Amino acid sequence: MTTTEKLTPEQAALLSGAAAVDNAVAPVITHDEQGNPIADKPEVIEVSPFERNRDMLNMGLMMLTPAAPFLKECYTPDVVEGIAAAFTAVEIKRGWDVGKFMSPELTLALVALPPTIKAYLLGVEYIAAIREKNANKPNPETIAAPGHHGDI
Repeated sequence: MTTTEKLTPEQAALLSGAAAVDNAVAPVITHDEQGNPIADKPEVIEVSPFERNRDMLNMGLMMLTPAAPFLKECYTPDVVEGIAAAFTAVEIKRGWDVGKFMSPELTLALVALPPTIKAYLLGVEYIAAIREKNANKPNPETIAAPGHHGDI
C-alpha cells in the first residue's frame, strides 16, 4: 500500500495499535557491539490525541460489531471522527490524557478480542445449527432393531 492511499478506519486503528505495541515492546539498546553507550533514542511514532481517540473508537466498534452488527451503520467514519474531535476538545480542556492508559496489555485486548468474540458467536450459531439438524433426524434408540417390533 502506498502512502497516498487512504486507510480504512479499521486499518488505521490496527496500525495505531500495532505501533503502540511495537513502541512498548521494542528492546531498548543502550550499548553497541563494543560496549560503548549509544546516545540515540529509538524512534517513537507520534500520534495526535485526535488520531488516538479516533483509532480507539474504531477499535471499540470493531470489538462490538460481531455482537451488534448494526453499529457500523450508526457509527459511520464521519460520525466517529466527529465524536473523536469533540472528545479530544474536552480532553484538552480538562487536561485529560487517555493515551496514558494505552498499555501493551490493553492494546493486545483491543486487537485480540474482536476475532475472539466473532469466533464465539460463530461457534454458538454453528452449535445451534447442528442441534437443529440433529433434531430433525430420527433418534436411533427409538428405531426398532431388525426382528424387533418396538414396544408392541
